[in-house]
Amino acid sequence: MSKYTEYDTNLNPFINLADFILRKSPNGTKFNTYKDKLNMSMSLHPVYINNTFIPDHLRESFSRVRLMSHNLKIETGRWSRIPRELRVCQCNNTNVQSETHVLIDCELVHSIRLRYPMLNFRDINSLFNESTHIYLLCKYVHEVLKYFS
Repeated sequence: MSKYTEYDTNLNPFINLADFILRKSPNGTKFNTYKDKLNMSMSLHPVYINNTFIPDHLRESFSRVRLMSHNLKIETGRWSRIPRELRVCQCNNTNVQSETHVLIDCELVHSIRLRYPMLNFRDINSLFNESTHIYLLCKYVHEVLKYFS
């Protein structure tokens, strides 16, 4: 008998969790937002595995955005069953106050964005794929969430 045993999927039902998540019903809007916008690669972000020290409050803010567990209107409106198109940002009362809007486009936090020229604000996927300036990415996300809290 080998000292290394084969991984038994019956012992760990999470072996195919990623496959299950990717096949999940297309009717779940929150899941689709996560899969199609916030984590297209369905991978672990370097913020969780890199050796760079990131204070807990910054990492927590970053995680809240990635997991859609924040107080932006896109989420609080979902809790209250407000139609998506009515969850608008106060910057123009037109755009939905989503993660993408506040982190990439919102004029209310434009001055915060200007302090982080090294981050790629082309789109949300480019921003979240940042792996060089992880600390600054977390700090930026924290400042934006703080502005809207």
